Amino acid sequence: LSGGEQVIVDAALRMALALFAVERTGTPVETLWQDETVGALDADNASRYVLMMHRARELGGFHQILYVTHDERAIATATAVVRVAADGTVTTEAA
Repeated sequence: LSGGEQVIVDAALRMALALFAVERTGTPVETLWQDETVGALDADNASRYVLMMHRARELGGFHQILYVTHDERAIATATAVVRVAADGTVTTEAA
């Protein structure tokens, strides 16, 4: 698999395991977390990746998705953005 394909497959497997664990244990999970996972993706797959996270949120009944990225394509698909500047300043933006 290419680097981008590996990212998609890895994330899909991790999300599937999380969904299985939530369903099996009945333990509610309110937040889906991802950290720097879209770096190896091209533009089309970056947006598909975010759509996959949204679908996992729906399937798992998660309240929200929080993901860390420096990729402007992934930022553009967010419903809200928290930006942390080099000096530690934090700003928020609604989409």
